[in-house]
Amino acid sequence: MEWGKYEAAAYRVLVRYGPLEASDVVVRAEIPQGRVYDILNKLHSQDAVVKQGIQPTKWDAQNPRKLIEPNQRRFEEMAVEAIERLEPAYDLNLESQSHPAWVTTGIADTSTKASEFFEQAENRIWILERTF
Repeated sequence: MEWGKYEAAAYRVLVRYGPLEASDVVVRAEIPQGRVYDILNKLHSQDAVVKQGIQPTKWDAQNPRKLIEPNQRRFEEMAVEAIERLEPAYDLNLESQSHPAWVTTGIADTSTKASEFFEQAENRIWILERTF
């Protein structure tokens, strides 16, 4: 939905508790009081919430299905893209290893780089081949 944490918190609170005044959203969603109307109006402009009454105005969440189903394909595409981008880094496990990683562009470059690492290696060399 491309919401920040306050938009998500406000929507979640309205789904859980039903129609609430802005002051109740502030308390239950832990949103700064000065931001609550901007946040609720943004959600309203995106048809995520509806206004009820005038004074006091209550805000109510739209059915989550109404928001999610039209965006489901986009969510799935984003999930696939995230997996494709994150999985190689996870497979390399770079953060928990102290081994450097390098990328080559061809066989000649691979041979040169491998020779350098064989010469510099103290104990072992780790090699991961990704076949696409």
